[in-house]
Amino acid sequence: MPPDHRNQMTNTATINYIHKQSTKCLPPRLVPAEDLDHHPLTRIKNKRNENKLYIATLNTRTLRTPESLSDLEEALKDLKWDILEISEMRRTGEYIEEHQDFILFNKGVIEEQGGVGFIVKKYLKEHIIEFIGINDRTAILNIILPSFKKTWTIIQVFAPTEQADEFKHESFYNDLSQAIISNYSKNIIILMGVFNAQVGIKQCKEDVLGHFGYGKRSKNGQRLVEFLLEHNLTLLNSILRKTTSGPGSLQAEIIETK
Repeated sequence: MPPDHRNQMTNTATINYIHKQSTKCLPPRLVPAEDLDHHPLTRIKNKRNENKLYIATLNTRTLRTPESLSDLEEALKDLKWDILEISEMRRTGEYIEEHQDFILFNKGVIEEQGGVGFIVKKYLKEHIIEFIGINDRTAILNIILPSFKKTWTIIQVFAPTEQADEFKHESFYNDLSQAIISNYSKNIIILMGVFNAQVGIKQCKEDVLGHFGYGKRSKNGQRLVEFLLEHNLTLLNSILRKTTSGPGSLQAEIIETK
């Protein structure tokens, strides 16, 4: 990787702000009743704090029907969120839907399988630059968030499982790599979603990981760590003492430019 690419650094003050807010803003996810969520979404108070923005990631397992979308809307009413990244929407096509309170973006290829997308609250509409559907595993939201001058590139992913063939893994990471390279030098990058990976404990010279990893490293975990090292990205979950778990993943990963 070219030295100038690795040496690109995001604004220090901005990154310090994001790290400070990470335990409140980045890790939240919705999980089934039987799963433990160490970072539940904060319950709504009477007044929204204009200086905080809540980004969450969710594996819905399906958002194919109007009924399932209505169920999700109902579940989100009592929770704080601004941008929701979604895996396994299981809708086909690439399109944007404008609803009363939010904007929905979908990217899906195979009917009733996979698919990724975003749900963004309506008040952020004028801040959205574009949605990009790379494939049914990777989608991008480029947005200028309130109180920030620089563009944010928020990437939602749904990685292949351990059982997938090598070609699917290579294709996924190649596409993701191109998405990061094309935005790295000019934007702040947040990479979230389901990586189906267990990174385990930090090993020698793995500065992209924190000290709170646990368990053994899976093959997908090794792929992910190598990818982080290549692109100089930090795994925020490993910086926090506890991580969240959700359907379809061994560990939910939240990644940010250093």
